[in-house]
Amino acid sequence: MPRLRTAREREHAAERFAERAVEAQEAERSRLSREIHDGIAQRLASLGFHLSAAERALPEHHPEGLAQIMMARRLCELAAAETRAAIGGCARPSWTTSACRRRSPPSPARPGTVPAGTAPST
Repeated sequence: MPRLRTAREREHAAERFAERAVEAQEAERSRLSREIHDGIAQRLASLGFHLSAAERALPEHHPEGLAQIMMARRLCELAAAETRAAIGGCARPSWTTSACRRRSPPSPARPGTVPAGTAPST
């Protein structure tokens, strides 16, 4: 019987370790998402406002200046789209949803499989 208890204790310890690892990953994703949103995304939005102001302040008959502002605006919009995609990439992966929290992530070798002994109790 002591050997069985040790196996159970090891299994519970492994489950707790996996849960802590997932929680740490989720915390890091959340931190990165906030950092990107509050830093890069805000600076890009500000840049867009400044480009609009520069366009309005540009004297008429300056096609080269306007072309440069429009190019800068396109680059700013592209960077903003990439930033939104990066923030979206920080979202929690589907295997960490509450219904799956007690399971390990799917094995790369066999997608959708759950290692023995890690399925949620019913």
